[in-house]
Amino acid sequence: ALDSLPRKPKARSSECPRAAIQATDAMECTLPRATPACPMETCYISEGEGHGMVFGLLSAFTILGALAVPYVKKVSGSMTADFWYSARDSQSWWSIALSICATSSGAWLLYTPGEAAYLAGWWGVIGYSVAIMLAPLVMAMCANKFREQCPGNCNITDWVGWRYGRTAQ
Repeated sequence: ALDSLPRKPKARSSECPRAAIQATDAMECTLPRATPACPMETCYISEGEGHGMVFGLLSAFTILGALAVPYVKKVSGSMTADFWYSARDSQSWWSIALSICATSSGAWLLYTPGEAAYLAGWWGVIGYSVAIMLAPLVMAMCANKFREQCPGNCNITDWVGWRYGRTAQ
């Protein structure tokens, strides 16, 4: 039954490169197929194209930022360093709350809950949620006290410096 199956034609060793011979049969020569590194030849960009995109985006956003600063200065009038660093009494409470939330969350917020869930299950996620909310909760409860004790200061670092001295700050 096996003898009746069609077989590949035998090739002489001089017609087939030595490296391409596979050990399927002593005198049979099969050339390996060329497999592309990618399913489609154009599915990846070259290194030069990637560098061009990265540096192009960096340049575009640098120019956009450089153009935005004079515009913001023109729209908001005179701005001191205090405006840029503390925004003292220039924003509503919800704007500051959203800013603190975004700043304290950061990119690690996207990755750490998954790791906590993987390592400790639901208790890890609950513990992580409580821990991340603890600092803003303490700040919210103590904010009025800080403002009453030191009305000229604008943040917790200033209050710590006023209360405990420069060393603690």
